[in-house]
Amino acid sequence: MPHDAVRLVTANVNSFSDHDSPIEMETALGALDADVIVVIEQRATSIPGMRMVAHNFDDELPRISHATAIFCREDVDCEARVTAEFGSDSMKMPMGIVR
Repeated sequence: MPHDAVRLVTANVNSFSDHDSPIEMETALGALDADVIVVIEQRATSIPGMRMVAHNFDDELPRISHATAIFCREDVDCEARVTAEFGSDSMKMPMGIVR
């Protein structure tokens, strides 16, 4: 991988929904060696070695599956935001934007 490349992971973490604690999932995400992780669903609130730079957890959302958070590795300079939901009345989601 080129030295100036960014390793980005998008993870829909619904598979961990039966776990009482998010620690196992957060640890697994931290082990991915990613520079940026976009997490879909409000399950991870911290990832080892990363900082949360944007989320929509405080927005009124139709379901938890519409929650999105963006984490960046602590030594990576990044900006991010999660947009409002867009799409049709019956099918819409937010978008995570990272720079």
